[in-house]
Amino acid sequence: MGSSAEGTWRNVAVLLVLAWSAVVLAACTSSGPTAARPPGSTSTTRAVPASDSTSTTTPAAPPCMAHQLRVLRASRQGGGFQTAAVIVLIENTASSACVLDQPPYALSLVGTGGSGAALAVAYLPGAAGAARTLGAGAVGEADLNWANWCQGDPGPLVIRFTLRSGGGAVESLMDGPSGVGYVPGCNDPRRPSSITFLEWATEPPG
Repeated sequence: MGSSAEGTWRNVAVLLVLAWSAVVLAACTSSGPTAARPPGSTSTTRAVPASDSTSTTTPAAPPCMAHQLRVLRASRQGGGFQTAAVIVLIENTASSACVLDQPPYALSLVGTGGSGAALAVAYLPGAAGAARTLGAGAVGEADLNWANWCQGDPGPLVIRFTLRSGGGAVESLMDGPSGVGYVPGCNDPRRPSSITFLEWATEPPG
C-alpha cells in the first residue's frame, strides 16, 4: 500500500514538471525576437519610390561661329596720341545664343592695298576673362587699344577676329578717314606696335 502511494505521487510530480516546462517553453517562443511564420506564409517587401532627380539646369550655349556674326561697325578713335582706341560692334544674327571667348583667339589689322598683308602689329590678348553669352539679335562690343605705330599712314584697314574651336574669322573695314591722325603715336621705334584686347561688353537686342 505504501509503495503504491509513493509511485502515484512520483507520477504526479513528473506530470507537474512536464506541464511547467511546456508553459515556460510556450512563453519564451511567443515573446522571442523572431516569431515563427505560419506554414505557407510568404515575405513581402514594399518598394519605396525614388525621388525625382531630373536636372533643370539650362544647357550652355555653343561657341559663336563666324557665319552667324555680322560686324555692324569698326572704328578708330583718338589717334595721334599714345594709344588709339578701336571699337568693334558685332551682332549675333542667329536665332539662338552663342558664347564669345574672352579674349578672341587671334586678331590682326590688314591693309587693303597691295598684297593685303597683315600689318606688323602684335596682338596682346590681355588677361583671360569670363566668356560672354551673346543672345539672339544681341550686340557685342570689343574694346581695344592700339599703341606705338611708327610706320606712317597705313591707309584703309580691315580688322579681323579669328574665333576659337574652328569658328572661322570675322572681319570688317574700319571706318574713319585714312591718315596719321587715326593711328597711335610712335613711342619707341625699337619696340613693335601692338593692339591689346580689353574686354567684350554685351548689349541686349533692339
